[in-house]
Amino acid sequence: MTDNWLNNLEKDLQAKLEDLLKINPLQESLLQNQNQQDVFHSLLIRQKSIAQKANLKRHELLSLAENIKEWKKKEVKAKQYEAIELADQVRQHLTKLMELGRLLWLELDELGIQHKKIQNDLDSFSNKNHASQSNPHAPWEKLEIEKELDLLKKV
Repeated sequence: MTDNWLNNLEKDLQAKLEDLLKINPLQESLLQNQNQQDVFHSLLIRQKSIAQKANLKRHELLSLAENIKEWKKKEVKAKQYEAIELADQVRQHLTKLMELGRLLWLELDELGIQHKKIQNDLDSFSNKNHASQSNPHAPWEKLEIEKELDLLKKV
């Protein structure tokens, strides 16, 4: 029952919005512009979040690289002291650290792909924005044409 009421309310509101936009075409243009700005800002926020995550991954990789260097030194010392079992344990630990490094690189690569896709989307928005700003009179011209058509229909 609640779903039905909510669906009816949503349909009613959508119909009222469509009626309003038919009466005032400029309002539709403003609404579309606002929606585009919202999407653009959402993309900027996502891009910033991805950049922060990538920065954290880079720091993790740098820290991991230092950790791996230290463990390699320990492995060399263990071999020098002929502690074969200890050297094997260190080697196993190094293998795990290197696998973690590979996973971090894959995650960083994926973040780079996401960042590039969002940048392409942002560039696309910028290009569309420049195209629409090249003729700032277009919405007014469209409105005038529609009003003239309305007048002709009445005659």
